[in-house]
Amino acid sequence: PSRLAVCSALVLAALAGAMPGLRAEEQTYVVVVSPDVDISNLGTDELRRIYRFEQQFWRAGRRLALLYSEENLESGSFVLDRIYRADYSSIRRMIMERLYSGDIGLAPKVVSTDEIVVAFVAAGRGLIAVVRAEAVGEKTVRVLTVDGNAPGSADYPLRR
Repeated sequence: PSRLAVCSALVLAALAGAMPGLRAEEQTYVVVVSPDVDISNLGTDELRRIYRFEQQFWRAGRRLALLYSEENLESGSFVLDRIYRADYSSIRRMIMERLYSGDIGLAPKVVSTDEIVVAFVAAGRGLIAVVRAEAVGEKTVRVLTVDGNAPGSADYPLRR
């Protein structure tokens, strides 16, 4: 990028913090599940329980599996900040402890892009992930409402 573009971006970022009406573009994240998962809504507390491996089965009693985007991607960072409320090393340690204690059988699969996550979820069974909304595209996944709110609604909680 040119110096002008970088300077413009920095000025806009500074203005977004200084002026209440102006802010950086907001990013929406969505919860996607495999087509076989028979739910349409998750509460934020239930989503946290799933990501902390406190809930390992869908309501119908079928096992669920998590997919992650890499930590350095926007959605990976969003999951760490907003769902786990912890850093990557703490989450990795929690997963290792749960594996060692036998609480979980396998570590979640980590893939390099949200688009690959969506492709895995679309092709798999019982999978769940949080991805950037625009990564869904035309894939055959179910996008869940969260706390009864659809992505794009004023009260939708998974935005940054």
